[in-house]
Amino acid sequence: AGTGTTTGSDLVQVGAIIDGLTPKLKGVKTGLCFDTCHGFAAGYAFQTKKEANALVKLIDQAVGIDRLKVIHLNDSKGGFNSKRDRHEHIGKGEIKNFDEFLNHKSIKGRPLLLETPKEGEADDRKNLKVVGNIIG
Repeated sequence: AGTGTTTGSDLVQVGAIIDGLTPKLKGVKTGLCFDTCHGFAAGYAFQTKKEANALVKLIDQAVGIDRLKVIHLNDSKGGFNSKRDRHEHIGKGEIKNFDEFLNHKSIKGRPLLLETPKEGEADDRKNLKVVGNIIG
């Protein structure tokens, strides 16, 4: 998320980087990890069905949906397009709806890694319960 001015700060640039590196890294698998806080803070909306569809389409066009390997799942302390990378517990931040994105047919079933603040294992249990309610 950062300031939005660094190399690789948007999906089109990430796709170009992966395309440029892949031939040079023979035998090395490359892919995309989409971080929900970073995406939200960078201005990628995904809270409505229309927004989730548009983001999945953009990921496919810019990087290739087959290259999306994992989702770093976290809420955001900062607002939409704030350029602030500040992770929060699921449901406690500014992202009001994860349902449409996480349950999108092209996203559902991909690995999810919690990357939320952690003071103890109880935090993980709470976040996992919330995520379980979202994805069923």
